[in-house]
Amino acid sequence: MSKKTKNDKITVNVNKLILIRERAKIKQIDFKKGGAHYNHGFSYRTYQRAEEGEDISFSSLNEIAAWFDRFFTKNKIDENVSVNDLINQKENKKTKKEIVEIIQQSSFIHRIEEYGQLERVLRFSKNKRQIFYLFEPSVEDNEIIKKAIVEIHDIYKNLTNPTNYQSKNESFSEEDLYLEIEKLERRTNLSEKLSSINKSNIYLYAGNFPFPLVEIFSNDPLYEKNEETVGNWKSIATLKNYAILVFTKSKHSASLTFSYNNFWHSEKIRHMVEKHPFSINAVDAYTAYEKCRAHYNRVAGYSIDFFRKQTNFETTDVYDLLSDEEIDQIGREYMENEADNRLADLNYDMMRDDRED
Repeated sequence: MSKKTKNDKITVNVNKLILIRERAKIKQIDFKKGGAHYNHGFSYRTYQRAEEGEDISFSSLNEIAAWFDRFFTKNKIDENVSVNDLINQKENKKTKKEIVEIIQQSSFIHRIEEYGQLERVLRFSKNKRQIFYLFEPSVEDNEIIKKAIVEIHDIYKNLTNPTNYQSKNESFSEEDLYLEIEKLERRTNLSEKLSSINKSNIYLYAGNFPFPLVEIFSNDPLYEKNEETVGNWKSIATLKNYAILVFTKSKHSASLTFSYNNFWHSEKIRHMVEKHPFSINAVDAYTAYEKCRAHYNRVAGYSIDFFRKQTNFETTDVYDLLSDEEIDQIGREYMENEADNRLADLNYDMMRDDRED
């Protein structure tokens, strides 16, 4: 997808937007003044237009996508929302030879303020992580960030141990008590680390990025052969969630937009797998994966690697996610413009109601 400017008009994928709202268990009326989610950064009328299939600005659709992604993160719901998900992609009549070379993928990275937000990002990532520093850390900064990174790693290790999250017995045993205290200490430790880095004017942002790649898959059950677990494997085009962790000294807003200029995007990978299928039988998973990777490197020059030089970060101005301090910093002009927009929406609604009467 080519880069859109904030004033470009966008045709909304209405069905996808409604599905996302229903996934969040939110009613459209919740965005209305007095509703459960009124302070959201876009007007109720703008949201109505989106669900009615009217074209809206790219910036408005970006705010809607960011709000839902933030909502899922806060509520530990394993779903990512990007603005691209909500754009109605017109039917592509190009031949496979005309597949776009590079697509800019994007996802939202949110400022971490509590344990639950980070837990959801790590759990959803399956231990794939990329860590970025948007400033040059001093010696003091290094020590603070190092402790935070170790704590983040320990959180993921504990997330993969199910005994930490469910009781083995119907009654609450001594072991359950120990595990519950251990879980509480992890939350406390991370909260202390977040507080520590914030006092040093360092802020942690985190989110998930679905990275397209080729994986191996077995439809048949695995079995034992020569004391090894083996299977019959084939290649598939899929997505693997990365945890994007960002340390910065700029408290931009509550969200950043992470972008990746992807040469090996989903459409290109699907086409490659269809054109050059790969399968191998009676080998272990590691061998199958290595041979699969070598196959696609040979026939298409494919590389599975995540290239950090192809990344970029931008601020995402979402009104609901700004603190009082940030709103003051932005200034009166922003608030006046926001008030004008809301007044225009109110007048539009009143005129429409008069016509309907």
